[in-house]
Amino acid sequence: MIRAALKDLSLLARKKRIVFIVLIISVVCSFLIISLMTGVVKYQIRSANMGSSFNTFTVEYPEGISADELAKKYAALSESSPRTVFAANFDSSASSVVIGWYGENGGHWFIQDEGRFLTDADVESTAKVAVVSKNLYPVFEFEEGVHPVQVAGTDVNIIGVGTLMTPSLLFTGGAIDAYNRYAESEGRLKVADELGVEDNRAPTETIILPISTFTNLNLTANLIRVEYTVGSERVLEQYHTLLESIFPGAKIIDPVIGEVFYSASMKQAIFRSAGLIILAFTNIAALYVYWLLMMRRTHTLYMVCGASKRNIVVMILLEWFILTLLGYILFVVIQYFSMPLLEFMKIEPLCTAAEQVLCFVFIYVMSSGLMVRQVIKNAQIHSEVI
Repeated sequence: MIRAALKDLSLLARKKRIVFIVLIISVVCSFLIISLMTGVVKYQIRSANMGSSFNTFTVEYPEGISADELAKKYAALSESSPRTVFAANFDSSASSVVIGWYGENGGHWFIQDEGRFLTDADVESTAKVAVVSKNLYPVFEFEEGVHPVQVAGTDVNIIGVGTLMTPSLLFTGGAIDAYNRYAESEGRLKVADELGVEDNRAPTETIILPISTFTNLNLTANLIRVEYTVGSERVLEQYHTLLESIFPGAKIIDPVIGEVFYSASMKQAIFRSAGLIILAFTNIAALYVYWLLMMRRTHTLYMVCGASKRNIVVMILLEWFILTLLGYILFVVIQYFSMPLLEFMKIEPLCTAAEQVLCFVFIYVMSSGLMVRQVIKNAQIHSEVI
């Protein structure tokens, strides 16, 4: 049966080459549209949730926790497998908040614009590297590790630059009041008065170090944030109790579910993307109908020669699967070679490999399911096409 299906498609490619090419290109274009628009929807949803950090606990030390003590607490925290841990140092005379970080950015803390983020290897090796907010990077062209920034009198190489890295974004979801208590310092108010600025209380720059480097530089911390996956109130209470045991005497602030906000432009982008995805699926279905109508004579001849209805249905499903698979493979090749261009243009990456496979399976099953009636019609003898 597979051999017969391949023979049919090979004959179609030879005798009706343009039609075959158009079919394949149309399938490829549908995959590209679905993948790109899914990326747009994912980006808008992630933007709406940015900074909500609804699984993040906050530990507050009004007098500050020393670097040695913080290192011990971090070792204890590591055993509970947190998603992210970061500690904040507030220097009353500086315009920067220095953060000691463990874990991934995850996309909801800030948007990274250039370079790379900290890795587990950076934490383990206590590397003198940092990711900084864009207003701290001294030149226009980014080069990893070329331009250092001073932290506690030590040069630290910049390996990444982020946009939307206002320090306060790292303290949303329950800790913004605590953040304001340390950000609005007398030292900054004095600087504001000297500059004649009405409100210059909050720091505007962010420096993120590996948490091991943070402690090695002997930096103290007033706020520590610990992000977990919290699926229920029971789990939240368990983590709260755990943090109380690790940080006795400190104030533990539970997560607050942040408000998800979709601007008008976000909603428009999502609806437009959803519309294009629907059109892409419709295009696939229309191609299926066209292909079935084009193959009706061939299928009728098979039945005249003794093929059963079951044979024809199975052959149709096999042939359509092969056509869809060819389009999918070509789509993957195009995606692979276009990734550098998309990254250069700051376009959201396409779907993950798992999402692409799921998309392929869904498109095939959906189109075959919608065309059941037409497939059954093709598995009949039509004298008018002979």
